[in-house]
Amino acid sequence: MTRRRDGGAPHPEQARPAGRDRPVRQEPPAGPEDPSTRHVPAGQERTSTGDSPAGLQRRPAGRELPADRQRPAGEEPRPGPGRPAHGIHPAERDRPATRARRDERDRPARTHRPALQDRPARTGRPARQDRLAGPDRPPRRERPVRHGALLAAMLVAVLAVSSVIFVGVSADRSRGRDTLAGTGALDLPVAPASAGTWVTAWTASPGGAEPATETTGLAGRSVRNVVHTTAGGARARVTLSNLYGRSPLTLTHASVAVAAGRDTAAALPETMRPLTFAGNPSVVVPAGGQVVSDVVRVRVPRNGHVLISTYSPVPAGPVTFHKHARQISWVAEGEHTRDTSGAAYSGRSTVWRYVTALDVLSDDSEGTVVVLGDSLTDGITSSVGADARWPDVLSGRLRAALADGRDLPRYSVVNAGLSGNEILAERSGTPPENPSALRRFGRDVLGRANVEVVVVVLGINDILRAPGTADPERIVGGLTALVERAHARGIKAVGATLMPFGGHREYTDAREDVRQRVNVAIRDGGVFDAVVDFDEAVRDGYDPRRFRAGYDSGDGLHPSDEGYARMAEAFDLDALKGGAGPPLTRHRADAAPAAALSRPRGGVRAGGAGSAGSAGRAAGGAPPPHGGAGRRGPGAAGAAPPCVRASPGGAPHAAAAAPRGAACVRRRRRPRRPGP
Repeated sequence: MTRRRDGGAPHPEQARPAGRDRPVRQEPPAGPEDPSTRHVPAGQERTSTGDSPAGLQRRPAGRELPADRQRPAGEEPRPGPGRPAHGIHPAERDRPATRARRDERDRPARTHRPALQDRPARTGRPARQDRLAGPDRPPRRERPVRHGALLAAMLVAVLAVSSVIFVGVSADRSRGRDTLAGTGALDLPVAPASAGTWVTAWTASPGGAEPATETTGLAGRSVRNVVHTTAGGARARVTLSNLYGRSPLTLTHASVAVAAGRDTAAALPETMRPLTFAGNPSVVVPAGGQVVSDVVRVRVPRNGHVLISTYSPVPAGPVTFHKHARQISWVAEGEHTRDTSGAAYSGRSTVWRYVTALDVLSDDSEGTVVVLGDSLTDGITSSVGADARWPDVLSGRLRAALADGRDLPRYSVVNAGLSGNEILAERSGTPPENPSALRRFGRDVLGRANVEVVVVVLGINDILRAPGTADPERIVGGLTALVERAHARGIKAVGATLMPFGGHREYTDAREDVRQRVNVAIRDGGVFDAVVDFDEAVRDGYDPRRFRAGYDSGDGLHPSDEGYARMAEAFDLDALKGGAGPPLTRHRADAAPAAALSRPRGGVRAGGAGSAGSAGRAAGGAPPPHGGAGRRGPGAAGAAPPCVRASPGGAPHAAAAAPRGAACVRRRRRPRRPGP
């Protein structure tokens, strides 16, 4: 009988195995028939004569044995040949019929057991899996029920929602391409760069705290900033700064929309979107910090104007601002961030407040070009509201060239110029107002979206504002440090020569000498990956210390709108192609050859000692004219100004002639790759 694993008595059902579980005994192989094992039919009995089993004979039924062969009553059967004492012949013991009779005899009677349906219910009896599991074995886990119909319904619902989203996005993109804003008709992309790339469409560098806002800030007023975009996209996000605030800035409302036209606070109603920050409509910007809004779905046009509005109900000052916006923005009393008519915005301003960047998920751009510069890049003398800064014009040239089929990268161009900025020095304060380029490089360049190229136009303020005479080697060292930081992030660095400032109130011959030495170092190709020669593009052919007539805004230092356009035209668009170059070899400005560092003296014009003028005469030509109404020397009609750079031997030499008025772009020589 089988006993339970927990030690209890076996159940009657488990006392013996079922018939199908009994082992089946194999029959012995067939052989010669043994008479002793032959079957005796009914009515006959087995007889034996002699001691041999072969003597067994059959006796008919009813015939009695002789008296001498009958066994007395009570006498045990005697063992004899072929018959053991137990009375069962060995051959009969394993016969199937004998085994069946023995099993039937040993099987207990089962007539006393009631039928299954008549048995009383067993209460308090553990489940079968618990009875067989034992005390240390966990119960068997039930099989999970499969809900096939429910899973099929969920799959259908997911497919339906995905289809709705796809149709909605496609419809929104189609509507966005037909939107007009900003400067007239929306510029269609030349060719989609990809499904979408985050780029910066506009930026402004925070330059300090706005005067007269130290205590109350702009509490209770709505500020609507107008920004000009150089890339379009289907999604947008906004960066707001409280860099110069002394207390947390609480903004309860903010919005973004496409302007209904130029010089207006009105917005296209279908483009108005409220801004949220981590899902909340309000945000607290800590003092000295900045926040980035959540992404909103809005079709932002390229070469258009976008309205970014904020509202703060509580005093928080001073206001972080960019002074020289050269763009009209708007102010309204009360909360009007989602007003599309613009009627409440009666106040006007020429500064940008709080906002520092607008990023878009673009389908017409694949990267960002950041122009890091000073007031010459900030465009402080350009016409207000005309978007005439030279980076704006450069962006237009790049898009026009792409439309003409030129093989150029599709980049946005954003302006990180800051008036008065220097490479090395900065003003006092914490944080300092107008920080140095080395300090703000991480925030204003590396902090922008998907930057591919940085254009550095800096150094003139390091000459003008240095006490005494500036050190050209320190200026070049600062430029090299900026390039090294760009290369560390895989960003290509393009540099520009320093433009003339003769006629400015801070001009001296010693400062002009420093400018010439820095330009030689830049042109020599040991600092930047590529160089654009702004000096050669805008200087007067007869007096290289000054701007050419028409390019000067009137102060001898900053260009006019025509001068800014000339700078953008002189920029070789091929300089934007390719990636960052190999590690730089530091250039020593004081080791430059004397002939290459020579400069024109006062009163010397066409035959002066300026590098371009002297090289032009050495080549047998005239001073480099710049077209238009500019003056030309005798015999110079139609002559193209050669590009001049210092030769390895120390003397200036003329490079391949460039088209008239075009600046030279010099790239550093890359190391030759070994052959296979």
